Amino acid sequence: MKKNLLSYDIFVDDLLSKLKIKKNTNYNVCVCDVCEKKHFKIITSKSLLSSDKNLYCYLPVVNCKICGHSQQLIKFNDKFYNNYYMNIIEKNILTKKNIKLRFENSVRRGEALKFFLEKKLKKNFNGKKILDVGCGYGGMLLPFAKKGSETFGVDPDKDSINYGKKNNKFSKLLNIDAEKMKFKKKSFDLVIINGSLEHVHNMNLVLKKVSDYIKDKGILFLEGKGFPLDIVENFFNFNHHRIFTKRTFNNVALKYNFKPIYSSYKSELSNLKSVFAHSHQKNYKLLKQNYKKNKKGNLIWVGIKSKLKLKKKYIKDNFILKHFNLEKNFL
Repeated sequence: MKKNLLSYDIFVDDLLSKLKIKKNTNYNVCVCDVCEKKHFKIITSKSLLSSDKNLYCYLPVVNCKICGHSQQLIKFNDKFYNNYYMNIIEKNILTKKNIKLRFENSVRRGEALKFFLEKKLKKNFNGKKILDVGCGYGGMLLPFAKKGSETFGVDPDKDSINYGKKNNKFSKLLNIDAEKMKFKKKSFDLVIINGSLEHVHNMNLVLKKVSDYIKDKGILFLEGKGFPLDIVENFFNFNHHRIFTKRTFNNVALKYNFKPIYSSYKSELSNLKSVFAHSHQKNYKLLKQNYKKNKKGNLIWVGIKSKLKLKKKYIKDNFILKHFNLEKNFL
């Protein structure tokens, strides 16, 4: 194993130099997040570090030959990622510009999510118990909380949580990693993971916890970066450890006994997020034009917790390799 790891040192050194990290950093070669096998095809070695600075690093992104899930091949320890997200990333992306507008936008997305779920599922979430994993400012919870729902949010960004506490006094917001959250089993009617599953250090631990916390027939809402918007960012960036498609969301949800009931790249939630969330980026105009042309944004996915144990039958996904033509364009 050590011999294999040495072949990736050049990639790791490139990343550390661009992040201006001088310390030696331990890393491992991953297994597939979904099927937990180790049969990969490298599809690109180019990952975006900063769109504002047009800065890239060179770390392998792979597609699983067994289930078709795509992810970064190399994984660092939690200490590295905590330092990266808390201290380094702010120098590369301007996520904290226009905080008030961002909070307001997240509230609007919460309103759109509430309307969508209630219309699509014919369910009333008023007065229900709801958890947002990776809640940011907690704005998406506010429309639910104002209708009597008991709302909880967790996020590792202390500044976001502190801002949320001042502007959403109806929800209980916790500054904690998703991997460390602790709640009562089978206590939530709805769990939201909005654009966060790509970022978490240990996706399977997070989903295992969510599966434990959600009630039978409870709803899981997922959102992930989608095609064709990722064209703007060359599909892969270092901040996202993995990228999902409709089928890979289905596959990973199956592991934790969630049955898919809806997925789409077209929604008002995608519109609200895509048109605003990237407004700080230099390529924002291209992204907005791309959205108007294709009417597609981030991928939304909805699943229901099954009472019965579902059979794990992964259906291989070929979406990434088919649509993105990565080998030609990005290697």
